[in-house]
Amino acid sequence: MKFESKHLKNSSKRSELIILAEKNNIPIDNTLKKLQYEAELRELQSELVNLQKWMKENDYQVWFKDNSDTVFCKKGLFNLSLKEKMTLSLAMINVWFRRNKKYIKFLKR
Repeated sequence: MKFESKHLKNSSKRSELIILAEKNNIPIDNTLKKLQYEAELRELQSELVNLQKWMKENDYQVWFKDNSDTVFCKKGLFNLSLKEKMTLSLAMINVWFRRNKKYIKFLKR
């Protein structure tokens, strides 16, 4: 059995849905795990935004970026040559394209 619209209309709390699922033998383990994951993801996203604001307020900038790592440093701490700045910019563009590959394919249609 699955949740139906009448179940959702009659329940106003998460605990009521859990009780309803247990009574009707509706498997909800994966759904609960997904909801917990999404809640944690929202919390981490807000922390990331706060960190980015702090870094901007305190004059930090991207110094190096690849697939999984980003290194920041205080502005003026390192004097980057034009070649290093271009390499960094190209790396950032490359990462952006890899992250948005599916979206770009969708737009080409």
